[in-house]
Amino acid sequence: MFNQIPTDNLASLSDNKLCSALGENSDNGNTTLRILDEIKSRENVIDMDKCHAIEISVKERISNFRNSTAWSHDLNRMRELNRIDIEMLKTLQKMGKI
Repeated sequence: MFNQIPTDNLASLSDNKLCSALGENSDNGNTTLRILDEIKSRENVIDMDKCHAIEISVKERISNFRNSTAWSHDLNRMRELNRIDIEMLKTLQKMGKI
């Protein structure tokens, strides 16, 4: 799946890596609590809004990877874009543009 960020030494992680690890481990309560404790210890330094945005972004990426309907939605969108491109090419051919 993804190369997960190691969580054995949270203090050594950068702020961004720590926030990414939070998103990656949202389904593991024990690890999540350890990460939150480390984030709390950096609360005067870490940008909490940015951290939250990173966490959500990672969580969505993982969720979309696991969610087969997200893949089919993307596939349907690509098919529709492909159909539109083909129609445009046919129209341009009829007009003698290509």
